[in-house]
Amino acid sequence: MNKPPRQPLRERAGLLGDIQTIVVNGGVVVLLIMGIAGVLYSAFKPGGWFAVYAGGALDGGVASIFFGFIGLMVAGYMVRRWFDSVDAKSNRGDLILYAGMILGAYFTYQLLVNGSF
Repeated sequence: MNKPPRQPLRERAGLLGDIQTIVVNGGVVVLLIMGIAGVLYSAFKPGGWFAVYAGGALDGGVASIFFGFIGLMVAGYMVRRWFDSVDAKSNRGDLILYAGMILGAYFTYQLLVNGSF
């Protein structure tokens, strides 16, 4: 009358479960890569975000560059502090994953519709 020990779901899934896991995890990786590639391309292409903001900062003079740098440092410190205060059970780190996937979906759509980011 003793029941056999219950096997974990991963061991019971079989080939179909393995294929499903590979497809889902592969989709997440592809979306993240597309998100990162799209942001980098949009930032560094000729006339992209970096060129626009760097050109505007250079036109504004030394004070504009200084205050922009200080603002980036403060924003970076605040983001670092927000993520450093995370305990082990928090899902706050998943926000980066979800944001990357959303960006990946957006840039993939742009690539399919327009042929470019």
